Amino acid sequence: MKTHVNLLPFAYRRRQLILRRLRLWLRIWGLAGIVMASVGWHHWSQLRAGEARLASLRHQHAPVVKAKTESDSLRQRIQELQQREVLALSLADEQPMLTLLGWLSRAARQCGGAISIQELKLDRHEAPNANRRTTGVLTLDGVATDDQTVARFTEALKNSQTFVRVELKQTSTFELGGMQARSYTVECAF
Repeated sequence: MKTHVNLLPFAYRRRQLILRRLRLWLRIWGLAGIVMASVGWHHWSQLRAGEARLASLRHQHAPVVKAKTESDSLRQRIQELQQREVLALSLADEQPMLTLLGWLSRAARQCGGAISIQELKLDRHEAPNANRRTTGVLTLDGVATDDQTVARFTEALKNSQTFVRVELKQTSTFELGGMQARSYTVECAF
């Protein structure tokens, strides 16, 4: 049973109902906005703190990056210098072939044309020690008129100070055009 009767006009009641609902929804939306703003503020402050930490770490890491780039450039420079050093050492250690031929012809000239070189063989190899010096052995086969000429030729090669070791490996006598001749094998290490 009703104890009261609402005599207000229907349009007025409808306006009151709409205002009441509007206030309710405004409170809900306001509360939701405050919650979202506080969550957004929390995330934004975390983002700012993360950015500050990242900037700090980048600032701390900058010397390491600089040192790494300098180290890489120095490592590359060292490799280039080592390659140049190897090339320079190999060129400095090598006895040019023309120099060897020059010493051979000078030694043969000292024998007055009584000796000839028929074959020369050059063997080069790198020494196993740490300085990587290239060594070689020059083997000479030829013909001479007598033993004294072969001895003079061998002594001239020793006196040239180009070779570390000069050894007469073999001599033999044979006949050449009705004359006695000597074939020889000389080994010269440099």
